Amino acid sequence: MQNIAVVCPGQGSQSVGMMTALSEKSDLVQLTFVEASESVGFDLWELVNSGPEEQLNLTQNTQPALVAASVAAWRVLQEQLADQGKSFHPSYFAGHSLGEFSALVLSGAMSLKDAVKVVQQRGKLMSEALEPGIGGMVAVLGLDEASIREICEKTSTVSQSVSLANINAPGQIVLAGHVAALEKAAELCKSAGAKRAVMLPVSGPFHSPLICSAAEGLQIELTKVELNTPAAPIIQNVTNAPEVDVARIRSNLVQQVTHPVNWVQAVEFMQQNGVDTLLEVGPGKVLTGLNKRINRSLNLNTSETPDAIQAFVQLLN
Repeated sequence: MQNIAVVCPGQGSQSVGMMTALSEKSDLVQLTFVEASESVGFDLWELVNSGPEEQLNLTQNTQPALVAASVAAWRVLQEQLADQGKSFHPSYFAGHSLGEFSALVLSGAMSLKDAVKVVQQRGKLMSEALEPGIGGMVAVLGLDEASIREICEKTSTVSQSVSLANINAPGQIVLAGHVAALEKAAELCKSAGAKRAVMLPVSGPFHSPLICSAAEGLQIELTKVELNTPAAPIIQNVTNAPEVDVARIRSNLVQQVTHPVNWVQAVEFMQQNGVDTLLEVGPGKVLTGLNKRINRSLNLNTSETPDAIQAFVQLLN
């Protein structure tokens, strides 16, 4: 019997046409996007199908589109399971940054309509927390975490700071901070042996203390929605520990905006607590690629195509 955890992707997994294959298999995809569109006030399905890519990549559009996509994939999976008289009960749900909201919907802790409305505002708040050009993010490839932490400490000053934002996999870490500090840190990382250290095309220094105003705004938005106890514990990014308490879940969602996402720790926690199978629910294979680098012993599955969903259904005892 497999011990399965469900994981949901964050920003970077979006693409125009990302739900086409599943939508041809099931009407549930388009129906899910219609439901989500009613909450955000524009046609998400049209955006995901036709773009333009520049509009889809705007943070306030990307976030609700990805939540809707993960929920749609989950509903198609549940439909396939029901058709074959099967079911499964995840031991944990988890998501990478934005994906934590998708995980909450899948676990029954938050409604789709509430989630897309909150993440639309979350995207706006994160993008508008700083004036353009003040902060950003740098991806560092091929350098260990300890060396990068030391470089961040050396580089940061009272007025110019840089810190770890995403610990995605061994040798793949993202920094966030002031642009000048990031540029200096990137050079130091390359001098220390990093294969690459490149500025990312993002609108701000996400998951850093520099966007604390976004966390304050999100706290207000989250008071407007109902949260329920999830069907299984959520491994939240802030704690990398299982959470079922609604008040703690809400607080951690707020803190996540200004705290690093340590995906390595999340995957390691699940594996150490009996999980042997991970199912990425949503578009793309970004998390599956990271998970493979974190722990090669895990059985990794995706849900982006009908064939991938069918393969997972067949895997179940």
